[in-house]
Amino acid sequence: MKNIMQKLINFMYGRYGFDKLSYFLFVLCFVVAVVNSFRGAYTLYAIELAIISLVFFRAFSRNIFKRQKESEAFERLLLRLRIYKLQKPLRNLHLRLIYLRTHRFRKCPNCKENLRLKRKTGRREIVCPKCGYQFKIFIIF
Repeated sequence: MKNIMQKLINFMYGRYGFDKLSYFLFVLCFVVAVVNSFRGAYTLYAIELAIISLVFFRAFSRNIFKRQKESEAFERLLLRLRIYKLQKPLRNLHLRLIYLRTHRFRKCPNCKENLRLKRKTGRREIVCPKCGYQFKIFIIF
């Protein structure tokens, strides 16, 4: 197993690898595949193959400078579309779903930071770790 890993490492040496654009294209290919599973169109299948081919072309490319330029253009597009503003609310939603049974989330009234609190019912006095503001909350369930 170690020999196979070493061969893979040697093969990828000097190649670009995966970046945010590659991951985005991979997720886009997955979405197109799901849509195509309901639709069954050959054009969508061709689009899937083109996207996955582009992902692997970018990953195995030795022209690192061009791939970096493409990645920077993709980052600028995300900034222009304000996609990064969606990351924090989606991350908070993800954490809420993970800790649904064991924790409760409240906002600090002073700095508006999301606080993850253990699921102890009743009145509690909380100190915000970010701003040090002390406030009381009531957790029902």
